[in-house]
Amino acid sequence: TNGDSEAERRVVAVPLWVESGELWCGFVEGPAADFWAGSPLTFPEAPAREGADPWLQIAELMPARFGVDAANVLKLGRLDVVTLADDRQLMPMVVALPTPGVEGGASFADQIVGIPLSVLAQPNLIEQKVGEVDGRQVRMQILHFGRHRVWGAAEWIVENLLQRLGLDAAV
Repeated sequence: TNGDSEAERRVVAVPLWVESGELWCGFVEGPAADFWAGSPLTFPEAPAREGADPWLQIAELMPARFGVDAANVLKLGRLDVVTLADDRQLMPMVVALPTPGVEGGASFADQIVGIPLSVLAQPNLIEQKVGEVDGRQVRMQILHFGRHRVWGAAEWIVENLLQRLGLDAAV
């Protein structure tokens, strides 16, 4: 990073819930990348508003992205800020949601990709790939979960979440 205070900051929701006795993490499909066929999984995010409480911004994202009323969102904690190659900063905020499909839970369950944390810690395959992002060659670690892939900032956030929870990750 160059320490430039003009760098864009974004709040990122990292939603968790309990289902079938396991802790799950919720993703949405991100935009397709030029060097990867299909859409990677990512987390809901929004530009950080100057002077706004980031927790309130995260709560505001939940009705639109997960169909969960802001009153049913419980803040759990922050993860490490992720600084991207273009100096944008992502501020991951971990929240607890009601279980999808249960009263107060996510009503957009078909738009949510939930993966148990135990599975996130043991992906089917870890692939190293070199690709181009914004005209730069970058080396990426891609986590495979069936037909889903997590890479880039979302992969860094997952890795940080697993470390904070003390889960032995294969990543």
